[in-house]
Parts: sequence; C-alpha cells; structure tokens
Amino acid sequence: MLTVRKAASRLGVSYGFVLELIRSGKIEAINISEGKCQKSYRISPQSLDDFIQRNKVKSVS
Repeated sequence: MLTVRKAASRLGVSYGFVLELIRSGKIEAINISEGKCQKSYRISPQSLDDFIQRNKVKSVS
C-alpha cells in the first residue's frame, strides 16, 4: 500500500492534488484514520496503475 506522499511522488504531482483525486473518486483509496480529525489514506499499487491507464494520452497535437 502506498501513502498519499508516495503516490504523489510516483505521479510527479503534489500531495494536495492526490488528495483531490481521492476525494473526487478518481483514485481509489482506503481511509485508515479510524475517526481521527485528519484523514489518513493508503492507495494500492493497482489503484494507482488503474488511474494511470485510464488517463493515458495516446498522442499530443
């Protein structure tokens, strides 16, 4: 399982951007915070790979 920071690093984006992707449902994640004020997420490598596959661009014009 990947932390939000590790997933952000792999995607080359910010921590906050990955949180937005999780909140919008674009990346599946597990909330492991158990009712704490600040949520803590984990992302499976497969969920991250699925997101990458769904968002690949075939060509840039």
